[in-house]
Amino acid sequence: MFDLHSHVLPYIDDGAKDMETSLAMLKMAKEQGVNTVVATPHCVAKDSMAVDVFVEKRRESYEKLLLEIKNKSDYPEILLGSEVYLCGDISEFENLSSLCYQNTNYILLEMTEDIEPSQTVEWIYNISVKGYRPVIAHVDRYSFYAQIMRELSHVDVVYQINSSRFLTMTDRRHLKNVFKYHNKFLASSDMHNLTSRVCNMAPARKIAQKKFSTMCPMLFEEGAEAILNNRAFPEY
Repeated sequence: MFDLHSHVLPYIDDGAKDMETSLAMLKMAKEQGVNTVVATPHCVAKDSMAVDVFVEKRRESYEKLLLEIKNKSDYPEILLGSEVYLCGDISEFENLSSLCYQNTNYILLEMTEDIEPSQTVEWIYNISVKGYRPVIAHVDRYSFYAQIMRELSHVDVVYQINSSRFLTMTDRRHLKNVFKYHNKFLASSDMHNLTSRVCNMAPARKIAQKKFSTMCPMLFEEGAEAILNNRAFPEY
């Protein structure tokens, strides 16, 4: 499996609080069958300079983490990305590509309930026009998910679902409603720690195989593989 939304880098956001936690989170993911984890720390990109500062901070955290990994077989491969907080039109930033999933033009975007959905749609569209392929983080979280999907139906967008949504009957019912509006979805852990927001990809996939069997390969393997290889995302 692949996990394309995680907060495993230490000392950089509200994810892993220290190196010990970061290593334990990664080991947990590996034990669940996750072979590749993309570290996607939060990025508030108010201007190009803020992007450069973030990228340098991310690099420092990443290199410190790699130095602590002694036996690579105990841990998944770690790639770099970011979760970009969408609070403005970032499409004009010349260094926006540095926030994409490593060596791709896919970019993970986090929306907010504080901004009018139609405004957010416009910003996402502008990003796509520049040649980037938006991945909307945990779309299942937002009250306006249906509006977003309808208004972006003509845009090449992927929607990421948090794997924890598969674990309860109530959340699975919610997912059934979300899945009505689109046909490109990706499941990721969005893990932050070892207690309240852990990696649960293995139990989520096991349930998804039973309850969403047609979509399961796209959700947990094929979609992520397409993103990391910068290919067209599969549809179910």
